[in-house]
Amino acid sequence: TWAASRAFSAAGVAEFDMPAAEGQPAAKVHWAKALAGQLLAIQDAESGSFVNKDPRWGEDDAVLCTAYALQALSECYKTLK
Repeated sequence: TWAASRAFSAAGVAEFDMPAAEGQPAAKVHWAKALAGQLLAIQDAESGSFVNKDPRWGEDDAVLCTAYALQALSECYKTLK
């Protein structure tokens, strides 16, 4: 998420075309709104942290995941302001 947010931000891209999926129409997606919404939806309500249950690449480490999530949210903020 952080790498994608940095790439979109650096390229100056605010929206991209999401191709049609089976049974769904094509749509424009504002990546910063979508990413921020998804990250906030998966944030742990008690601790405020972010974590992925997959242990691969340390993704089960709440400190590491939270750091990356906060960096991604920072990129979202820069794009949305």
